[in-house]
Amino acid sequence: MSQPQPIIGNLTALTEYNRSRVVRALYRRGVCSRADIARETGLTPTAITKITGDLIALGAITEVGDMPGRAGRRSIGIALNGTGLRVIGVTFERSTITAGVFTLEGNPLDGAGSRAELSIGAGEHARDVVARAQDWIRRRLEADHAIVAVGITIPGPYLPQDGRIAVVTQTNDWESVNFRKSFVDAFAVPVVLAHDAGAGALAQQLLNPQCRMAESLAYLLLGEGTGLGVIDQGRLLTGAHGGAGEIGHISIDVNGPVCKCGNHGCLERYCSAEAVRERLIARTPALVEDAERLSPIAACRALFALAAAGDADALGHVRELGRYVGYGCVTVINAYDPEIIVLGDLMAEAGEPLLAAAQSVVDERVAPALRARVRLSLNTMGGDEVLNGAVALAIEHALGNPTALLPR
Repeated sequence: MSQPQPIIGNLTALTEYNRSRVVRALYRRGVCSRADIARETGLTPTAITKITGDLIALGAITEVGDMPGRAGRRSIGIALNGTGLRVIGVTFERSTITAGVFTLEGNPLDGAGSRAELSIGAGEHARDVVARAQDWIRRRLEADHAIVAVGITIPGPYLPQDGRIAVVTQTNDWESVNFRKSFVDAFAVPVVLAHDAGAGALAQQLLNPQCRMAESLAYLLLGEGTGLGVIDQGRLLTGAHGGAGEIGHISIDVNGPVCKCGNHGCLERYCSAEAVRERLIARTPALVEDAERLSPIAACRALFALAAAGDADALGHVRELGRYVGYGCVTVINAYDPEIIVLGDLMAEAGEPLLAAAQSVVDERVAPALRARVRLSLNTMGGDEVLNGAVALAIEHALGNPTALLPR
């Protein structure tokens, strides 16, 4: 993801910015020659020689031997020296906190204590949840001095200037937490906070080989909540206050059910795990046994299992869900015109029937000239994609601040 331009006249910021351009080129492409980096970044060969020399001296990059060059010439290969460096990813969801330690390439670290899943009790106060997360991060940082950054994702529209979430459905008091105060200033390494869907879009661009070259993409998070992250011209859109892409609270039915945000007929009231569970509970006869006793996530997975086994009623529910997702995609296409929309998180587990239903709505409701240029796709990254978003935040910060690549 491209960075904002540095402030003119700030030599230190300009130096770090140009170093980051070199580091990002190596992260994307792997081993490169100095000439390759110059072509990739647009910097002059003289500047590349100076920058790579500085980064080699710092230990952030390394020379790895000869490689083929243009016109039959041999060149010296350069690679990012991220070996042994790690980041922490933490994701706050409505029912759980998930955290893990990852390599700079985005691979989970094995070993005791490298991953945690902390359940959030039904009546647990938000400040107690935050304290547990802080304690886990602190213990990992004390045990591992190769960790260079922490990324944290949060549900709902996050307002970075205030450090708070604007609104989160299906929770009690998350809006009372100042995440910036609780985390950014609490640790010895940089901590980056972002809305989970926005971080998910960044993860697609940074870690998903199928999306790495996309300059414009949208990630539609369809889980316990509904959110949107948009990369446009290589940059994550955040808006003036951090609320850009809050598609879950765009109304698809002005006379629909009231939402916690104050709107009626919000997309989240039709596409979230709780919305699916509510429809299952209301159905007579029951399709998913004891749906009212299941968590929203468990109810959805039970439905998807029935659909995958060929149950016609379950497939009907999945296709209905897919049509609601399609209404969201129509808004995304008309508002942002992305190259690709990735459908992710829990609802993507419904698979091709959901994707086909969403695509049919797009085909019906989007102008041909636009729909022909956008591709809908299910997430293919695997693993915990919301946690991947938190990891991507930390990696992105490290790439944008090459001196942070040096262990403590």
